[in-house]
Amino acid sequence: MKIEVENTLEDFVLFNHFHFANSPSFRQSSIIMRYGVSGIILLLPLILLGTEYFATAVAVGAVVGIAYFFLWPGTMRKSVEGRVRKMYAEDNNKGSLGRHLMEFSDDGIFVENEYQELKVRWNSINKIVSDERNIYVYNSAVTAFVIPKRFFKSDADVTRFVDRIQAMRDSTV
Repeated sequence: MKIEVENTLEDFVLFNHFHFANSPSFRQSSIIMRYGVSGIILLLPLILLGTEYFATAVAVGAVVGIAYFFLWPGTMRKSVEGRVRKMYAEDNNKGSLGRHLMEFSDDGIFVENEYQELKVRWNSINKIVSDERNIYVYNSAVTAFVIPKRFFKSDADVTRFVDRIQAMRDSTV
């Protein structure tokens, strides 16, 4: 089974958003940052307990701590997007971005573009997952082939494709 896709920078930004939202280690560190920093900000005014500045410090700490708590997710999302865009701007990414011919067979996945050829066996595919815009075929804990759903004619075609490649993967693992 062969498909031709074109990966854009936006596809890789979406992949990173998906990965960070679903990575257990990133979720854990994000929870620590969100709740931990907010808690520290809220408790910081205790240093001024017994001084004339305590009431002001509590008010400021409450406002800043609560603002941090609610602004953290959006700030983190923008940070991830900015870092991904910056990394892709740093170097030549012809092998990642642009048109790819992908062939899926019982042996694995063969990916070809005008700059490189890559063959990956099914037993090295960690998982196959998707979101509303893309299919992600993870070939390591942090990298994946990004297959945009826009290259399929219908949702039913996407489902058939995912089921078929999942069956190929499962038959070799």
